[in-house]
Amino acid sequence: MPITQDRTLQADADLSPTVANRNWLVESIIDLSTVNAEWSRATDVRGRPGAFLHLRDRSGAEAGVGFLPEEVRDDEAFETRLRGLKDALLKVAAWRLAVERLLTTIQPWSEALPGNPLVRREPVRVVEARSGGYETSKLVITRGGREMRVMPVAAWALGADGRVDMIGPDDTAVLEYARATDSWRHVPNDLPYRELPLTEVLFRELAETCLGEHD
Repeated sequence: MPITQDRTLQADADLSPTVANRNWLVESIIDLSTVNAEWSRATDVRGRPGAFLHLRDRSGAEAGVGFLPEEVRDDEAFETRLRGLKDALLKVAAWRLAVERLLTTIQPWSEALPGNPLVRREPVRVVEARSGGYETSKLVITRGGREMRVMPVAAWALGADGRVDMIGPDDTAVLEYARATDSWRHVPNDLPYRELPLTEVLFRELAETCLGEHD
């Protein structure tokens, strides 16, 4: 697994060798041949200097985490954070695939909506506390000057394995993912609180509610 340092960290005569001496442990714990790792210099919210480790898989999945110098030197803390980083990378990789499958499914449903909508995919960057930032895609449906975005919100969602929102000018609909069954459900905004599996019929109803009236 290639592990590099960017110029900002290479210029730090104290931190650069400290990080370099721990690369063997990074490689041992991450242990993924499809991943590249890069260290950079960073500061935390209190302005304290440290190092940021960014992982990127060949599939495009990303995850990163920052370390203070004392955390790099502490074997137990360092190993724990690295294992969490690997788990985050694998979670993001699976989530990106789930989003891709969802968009592939609902794109023809969107194109079949009344009013001949224009449907396109666009890249979007999502930032989460457990993984940092990563790239994925959103679907944009435009009809009669009104726009709805099918937007990935989070891979880490309370009570679900991910969340995507359908955001339109008239309403927002929440879709949640269940990894065990590789399925999506709609979670209503109001009572009765009854989750429904996502089908083409339900998607069209939600889209019409979010988009509103059309000519």
